[in-house]
Amino acid sequence: MVKMDLKIKNFGLVRHLDFLKENILIMFKLVTEFKTNFYSIVLERTVYLFVNILLFSILFNNFGSVIGWEFSDFILFLLLVDFFAVLLGIVTWKSWIRYEITLGGFNSSITKPINIFWFNYIHTLSYYGLLYTILTFFISIVFILYFNIVFMNIFLGISLFLLIGFFWLSISEFFRSLDWIMIGLSGISWTPFRNLNQGFKNFPSPFFKNFEFKFLFFLFPNFLIAYLLLPILKGDTVINLMNYVWFLVIGSIVLITCTSIVWRYGLSKYEAYG
Repeated sequence: MVKMDLKIKNFGLVRHLDFLKENILIMFKLVTEFKTNFYSIVLERTVYLFVNILLFSILFNNFGSVIGWEFSDFILFLLLVDFFAVLLGIVTWKSWIRYEITLGGFNSSITKPINIFWFNYIHTLSYYGLLYTILTFFISIVFILYFNIVFMNIFLGISLFLLIGFFWLSISEFFRSLDWIMIGLSGISWTPFRNLNQGFKNFPSPFFKNFEFKFLFFLFPNFLIAYLLLPILKGDTVINLMNYVWFLVIGSIVLITCTSIVWRYGLSKYEAYG
């Protein structure tokens, strides 16, 4: 049995940043090499957004006056949620660590002169996620110009967007780490959580404005995008905004700490294969 530790090795910040830079460059090179994928994804994303706009127009015609949204609010919400998903896909569209555990994938990574968590997290950056992000960004710009959507408080909006993204990333990595406790536990727990988040895309936060226990939904980014980010970008005042910010910051810290503990536990029990 080979016992491992998740201690931050003294290989220096520079080496870890170089590793990140190299993997980002590799990701960009992969995007430019597969031109067939590029054209197919362009078509897919365009059709996808058109279909979603059609569906949201139906939603607007039936519920727009009920929840107090203009059609442009629906469009902006759709673009924000979609861009959020593909942007985080750069780091989340990867296999679960249960495959690395059962197939002995950590045998090689634990010998590299870099923190094992950093290595596992960075060396699988998704070029598909990058390609989807770039295309979604430019297609979204077209729709924003077409529907004449005006942004307010852009700097605050971008900051909150990134904070929500980091919070969701912390949640997803915690769920991924559960395979160290029991193989398959990550998928069992993550699937309903992900489906609930998807549900808040179809039924945004204004549908729950009279729900007394809305705080239960603050774990889901699609809810937060409609509840916090959209009003800020529209220039509306969000009451108790700093409370939500602190919730996201403290929540991220707690989740990262828990994930680190689970990784330490898992690596201490890890038995190399081969």
